[in-house]
Amino acid sequence: MTQGERPAAANWIVLVATQPTGNAAVRMRVWRDVRSRGAAILRDGVYLLPARPELVAPLSTLAAAVEAAGGSAHVLHTRADATQDGQWQALFDRTAEYAEVLAQIQRRAVQLAKLSIASARSEYGDLEQQFAAVAATDYFGGAGREQVAQ
Repeated sequence: MTQGERPAAANWIVLVATQPTGNAAVRMRVWRDVRSRGAAILRDGVYLLPARPELVAPLSTLAAAVEAAGGSAHVLHTRADATQDGQWQALFDRTAEYAEVLAQIQRRAVQLAKLSIASARSEYGDLEQQFAAVAATDYFGGAGREQVAQ
């Protein structure tokens, strides 16, 4: 990097939420929602996602729900330099989740061969859903995705 040159930057969205005590329903809603989207938890009440258009509106809706319940919430748009970006991207590594799906596929392969076609399709559909759930939050295309897809 030359003098005066800025490091490469990536865009991120951060949900910062302080939830009212005693309202377990809102806490559970926030937890389930950010978990289903594969958000990284930076600390209690601070959730990180890559800045993608399909993620901004749901986080804004979630922030509004927290505020409606008496808490405070903000959806922040930020940029990271190359070092921070690499650290944050590492929080989204889905290798372990893909390895679990692959292990299930391998464990069930022998069983699937013994099942009727209808039963095998049902079992296979379950594995496909597990794979799709992991892939939906694999924002940076890890190597595990290709291995399981094959």
